[in-house]
Amino acid sequence: MSSQTANPSVKVTDLPLRPAQGKAGRPIQVQINIFPIRKFAEMLAYHYDVKMDPEVNNAPRARQIWIAAEPLLRGQFKKAFIAYDGHKNAFTTADLENTEVSIELPRDNGLGLLQLTSSADSSASASGAGDYSSGRGGYGGRGGGGGRGGRGGRGGGRGNYGGDVGRGGYQAPASRRPSIPSSQPTTPLPTETITIRIKKVATIDFHELLLFMSGKGPETEHAMHAQAALNTVLRHVPGLSFIPVGGNFYTSLEKTPISGAVEIWRGYHQSIRIMQAGHLGVNVDIAATVFQKGEMDLLDLAQEVLKVGDVAAITRVPHYIKRLEQEFKEAKVVTTHRGEAQKRRFRIKKIGPLDANHHMFEVKGVKVSVAQYFLEQYGIKLRFPFLPVVATPNLKAYFPFECLKMQPAQRFTRKLNADQTAEMIRATVMRPDNRRNKINEALRKPGVLDYLNNDYMK
Repeated sequence: MSSQTANPSVKVTDLPLRPAQGKAGRPIQVQINIFPIRKFAEMLAYHYDVKMDPEVNNAPRARQIWIAAEPLLRGQFKKAFIAYDGHKNAFTTADLENTEVSIELPRDNGLGLLQLTSSADSSASASGAGDYSSGRGGYGGRGGGGGRGGRGGRGGGRGNYGGDVGRGGYQAPASRRPSIPSSQPTTPLPTETITIRIKKVATIDFHELLLFMSGKGPETEHAMHAQAALNTVLRHVPGLSFIPVGGNFYTSLEKTPISGAVEIWRGYHQSIRIMQAGHLGVNVDIAATVFQKGEMDLLDLAQEVLKVGDVAAITRVPHYIKRLEQEFKEAKVVTTHRGEAQKRRFRIKKIGPLDANHHMFEVKGVKVSVAQYFLEQYGIKLRFPFLPVVATPNLKAYFPFECLKMQPAQRFTRKLNADQTAEMIRATVMRPDNRRNKINEALRKPGVLDYLNNDYMK
C-alpha cells in the first residue's frame, strides 16, 4: 500500500515502502488464502452497547439469549440484521432506537447452556462444608514440555493445523457400572426473565476506511472501528453454531482422540485484512485446538488420564489424586444421580483428600459420611466409596467421584505434554493442496462459512 497521496493537506498513516521489486532468485506464483471483497458499500453503521440483566458473563449463553431477543430488538426495522459479539457490542446498518426488551428463558445452569438446574438442588447438596485441613503434602506436577492446547490458523505458517486422520490415545476399559437410578421425580423446568438493553454509542463511517485502504487517508479511529465491526459481522453466524475461540471457531464433527483424555477439534479461522492492492480481503484458514473429552463419566476419564484399568489403582499410588486434581480443576461437570431438572452442574474446585467413606458433614446436627448420606437420602450404595470426593467452587458441597459426568465442549487450556504435542502434529499435518480444497469447501458448504447465503453480510 502506498503512503503517498494526491492531496498534500491530508495527513496519511506512514507505512513502510518496499525499496524495489527485487531481482535475485526465480519469480514464482503463490496462491494465498485471502479472498478479496469485491463490493464494499460506502455506508454508515451503528455501534450499540449491549447490557443484560441479570448480567451474563458466558458468551455461549449470551448468544443464545441474543437469538431469542433479536427479533424484538429490531423494532420497526423488521429486515435489519444485528451482529453480536457475545459480550457487550452489537453492530447494524439500521439506525435503531435505544431499546429494552424482556424475554423468559430456561434458567442458566452456570455453564452457558439453556438447560436447567433446579433451585431445589442447591438446598439438597450431596454434603455440607467440611471443616478440616488436608493432611496430604504437595506433590510434583506433570512433567514434560510440549505445545499449548490450542493452535489456530492465521495466514499460514506453523500453528495452523488441520487434517483428517490421527492416532487414538489410550482408552480406558469400557465401563460396566450400571447407571445410577434417579431417585427424584421429574419436576417442571424453572425459567428466568432476562432484560436486554441496547444503546447507540457510535456511528461508524466506512468512508474513512476506504480512504485508508487506498492510501489517501490516515488510519483513524473510525477506520479501526469499521474493521472491528466487519470482524464482528464475519464471526456472528459461525459463533451461533460453533464453539468460538478468538477469531477461530470449532466443531466436534471432526475430532481425533489423543492421549490424556483429550481430543483434537477442527475448525476455521477468518478475519478481515486490508490488502496492499487497496481493497479488503477475508483471511480464511483451517485451525485445530484441543478439547476435554465430554459426555463421559468422570471416573472413566480418570482411568484414561492415569492409564489404569483397575479403579482401585487410583488410590494405591499416592500422587494420582493430586494428578487428577491438576487435570480436572475448573472442569465443568454434572451430577448423574438425580432427575434431569435436578441435576447439579458446577466447576471442580478440589478433589479429595478424603474419600466418600471418611468425608463427614452435619445433617440436622448428626455427622454422616458422603457414602452414608447417598444411601439414606437417595437409596444409592456407592460402588467405589474409597474414591475421593469432588468439591464445588464454594467448598460447601462434595460429590462422589462416580456420580459425575464431564460436560461437553470444554477447551483444554493447559500445556500439552511432549506425547500429546507429537500426536497433534501427526493428526493435523496436511498437504497444501488438501488444505486449499478444505478451505474452498468451507466457503461453499451450507452451515459453515457460506458467505453468499449469510444475511448478516449482505
